[in-house]
Amino acid sequence: MAERPPRKVAFLLVPGFALMSFASAIEPLRAANHLSGKELYRWFAVVPRGDMAEPSVGFPFQADATVGDTGAAHMVVVCAGGNPARFKDRQSLVWLRRQGRAGALMAGVSGGSYLLARAGLLNGRRCTIHWEHLGAFREEFPHLDIARTLFEIDRDRLTCAGGTAALDMMHAVIARDHGEDLAAAVHAWFLQSEVRGGSDRQGMRPEERWGARNAHLAAALEVMEQDAESILSMPDVAAAAGISVRQLGRLFRAQLGATFSTHRQGLKLDRARRLLRQTSMPILAVAIACGFQSASHFSRAYKKRFRESPSVSRRGGGTLPAAPGCPSLRNTESDMPDERVFRNIENLTREEHELFAKQAAREATDADNARLKDIQVMLDQCWDLLRQRRAKRDAGQNPDEATVRSSRTVEGYQG
Repeated sequence: MAERPPRKVAFLLVPGFALMSFASAIEPLRAANHLSGKELYRWFAVVPRGDMAEPSVGFPFQADATVGDTGAAHMVVVCAGGNPARFKDRQSLVWLRRQGRAGALMAGVSGGSYLLARAGLLNGRRCTIHWEHLGAFREEFPHLDIARTLFEIDRDRLTCAGGTAALDMMHAVIARDHGEDLAAAVHAWFLQSEVRGGSDRQGMRPEERWGARNAHLAAALEVMEQDAESILSMPDVAAAAGISVRQLGRLFRAQLGATFSTHRQGLKLDRARRLLRQTSMPILAVAIACGFQSASHFSRAYKKRFRESPSVSRRGGGTLPAAPGCPSLRNTESDMPDERVFRNIENLTREEHELFAKQAAREATDADNARLKDIQVMLDQCWDLLRQRRAKRDAGQNPDEATVRSSRTVEGYQG
């Protein structure tokens, strides 16, 4: 029986890729060749342009090809780190789509999932990405089925969190291609004590990270981490953890030295900082996405925690420039989903009416008046966003179905 030819694996190395993630993905293939005594895999490094691959630690090395100059591969592995949201090289995305249409397995390592999603190659597939990019990834691609797992293999799409998770993903690839025995031998070669499954969670568990010794508190912390917009109230979290609100409050103070509200605000602000650095979302949109209803409250809390304003973090993070107010039409990739815009409009309008009633009854405080001004600014900016989307439709630029729906709703909502 004739031996199968080696499987060709193309590694697309985006400038700033993590060397550890790349090594964790390519070294198992080398080990499989060595341990089997056969050339089972043949790999080559591809770069968007030029002839050098540039990892995050420096030490550039010679690439084998640039995108567009390669033939079909059996598997394409995209390695990206740093701020993958900034990478929008059209030629690379076209090349990825072409490889996908030709039947290649398409894999994203660490931030590589960003490029696969931007190329439209993760639609209808379950996927994952490094936790640092998770918030920005969900904001830009709300329609995707995104999990906070080590790796995901959904038919012909593979994604992993990066780092050593690539070792575990490639174990699954080798097992599928050449059997579990060879995959186990490769695993032992790299001194790994266990094979981690794709469904294992990324990073440390809450009880390890926060020193939570109580199982109920650990469960509450887990729920809060998953509640990206901080929608759940303290009673909601307590119920999910199986304890009373009073017990939960005592556990926070005793084991974390903080209140529930203080801890939740810290989670919200940490997420806001990642979004400011990794996306071009306007600062107002970041505030709303992280559960803040007041721009001034967000700014004050942010300065107190990080000792710099949100705008300074935005400039320091090297992100794309954002237009003031709501997202512009040139920046729709990082817009809030329409459903969230309308949900915020409804909530803000309800609060605005309540404050108007207090003013009419001469019961409004200075804080109420300041809050009313914030609400009116935020409402104006939300409506501006929806008007821009309507203008895009009227100009015949083929907005997506959600945009058309939002434009029609604007006509009736303000009419």
